[in-house]
Amino acid sequence: FISHSWHDDAQAKWKAMQDWREQFVLEHDREPRVWFDKCCIDQNDIESDLRCLPVFLSGCSRLVVFCGTTYLSRLWCIMEIFTFVHMGRGLDKIEFHLVLREGYEEQDALVIRNAFEDFDAEECDCFEVADKERMLNIIHAAFGDLLSFNKEVRKIFHQTPWQDDCTKRSRSLRISRMEEGLQRDSVGFALSDSELSCSMSDETSTSAADEDSDVAGTGGV
Repeated sequence: FISHSWHDDAQAKWKAMQDWREQFVLEHDREPRVWFDKCCIDQNDIESDLRCLPVFLSGCSRLVVFCGTTYLSRLWCIMEIFTFVHMGRGLDKIEFHLVLREGYEEQDALVIRNAFEDFDAEECDCFEVADKERMLNIIHAAFGDLLSFNKEVRKIFHQTPWQDDCTKRSRSLRISRMEEGLQRDSVGFALSDSELSCSMSDETSTSAADEDSDVAGTGGV
């Protein structure tokens, strides 16, 4: 089951999905079979299909979350995770993959980390205001208040391995930047050698010209 926010950066999300897909193919020697909302929900009758969310989730062995900076602000996304866990699926069946924009990886990772820590269902949005009201009513009926629900969701977050992906991505970024720095230093050294070579050639030419000038001057005298 692919869980994602349509409000996250499309290019960054596509890259994250392709990275996951390539790793899946390497491990299983086949393409993944996925439930993807755009393809699996009747776009002309979304409300009816979304009532079947528990059925859709029960038919999937894993929940693969592509989490960008807006993911935790979308109430449907939270309900997908919450429903999956409370259907009895283990937290080890949830995969988190960060969606980070190129050039803004550290900023996006920090926003996501803070969103996990400060999660509040009241601050989440839905495309339809009526959907949010309906889901909040369900949450109130099941938990009594949003505070209890928020605590339960944060507990799920703390027990899932999203921080592992955060750590891996941060380490990968640091290594990439170190490699880029080394490459820049190498280019700098190469330029310095070239400039030094040119400088030496200029000095040699200048010295030779001066010597010729001196000889010619002396001869003239």
